[in-house]
Amino acid sequence: MAKRYAEYLSFVTVDAVEYAAMAPALGLIPGLFPALAVQNPSVGQVFPYEQGKAITEQIVEAFVMDIAGGRIQPGPRAPPKDAFGHTEL
Repeated sequence: MAKRYAEYLSFVTVDAVEYAAMAPALGLIPGLFPALAVQNPSVGQVFPYEQGKAITEQIVEAFVMDIAGGRIQPGPRAPPKDAFGHTEL
């Protein structure tokens, strides 16, 4: 699938253990993996796929086509940890 859409999309896999801090920025719940999210960095949009559901090539392709067709709206990104006033005291 990545080869079919290489002209239009970049597909990336991330080690969820090593880079767990990326999950909230993609609208995902940390620790609930595997997971899928689509990001449009040029406009800051993220489209998290419902975690806990199966992920197959057909599902990913349908998800991407639904995003491209405007049938799925971007989800919220989690706020940065320090947005809640948390300090390491």
